[in-house]
Amino acid sequence: MFFYYTVLKFRNIITVYSIFFILVINSVAANEGFQENILKFNLDKEHNILMSYIGDDKILKGNLKGSLLSPVMGFEKSNISCDLLGRSYKGRGFSCGFSEVEDLSGYCYLNLPNNIDTFLTKWNCATTAGFDGDAICKGKVSIVSGNGKFAGIIGFGEIEMPLAKSLIENEKNHALKLKIKIKYPLNIKKN
Repeated sequence: MFFYYTVLKFRNIITVYSIFFILVINSVAANEGFQENILKFNLDKEHNILMSYIGDDKILKGNLKGSLLSPVMGFEKSNISCDLLGRSYKGRGFSCGFSEVEDLSGYCYLNLPNNIDTFLTKWNCATTAGFDGDAICKGKVSIVSGNGKFAGIIGFGEIEMPLAKSLIENEKNHALKLKIKIKYPLNIKKN
């Protein structure tokens, strides 16, 4: 009887390890072919962000534009234009107390100088603590469509951008960071 339970227990352990192994292999295979790109854009000081009030909430809408700070292979001299819509309200953000929280979403259009190679992303972000302790808007981004050498691409990643409040106050130079994984179709050349 003891031998039977030992074999049954061993079989269950092997089943669990097999399932875990299959899940790990599928996870690795799912990310195969994606190229990670970190694009950091210097945002123009001239922006068009409007704020209106609905009760205690602020409704934010506008457009940001910027250019790539440092060259990234395949994205040299690219520009970005982002439309945003969101709200700012008093709530629990990343701190222990109450603070002003922003929930933003929108689309970013990235284009290379030839204006043929472009892609469109959809994003959303919320207030969180940045690397240096400043409040930033951090969230998810996904690629919606592409043209030129980006035709047929798929991708996803993260976005980090300044809060609309700090852009309106024009405190300092701001950067927008896209950390995206892109997968190109097999039959399209990337160069």
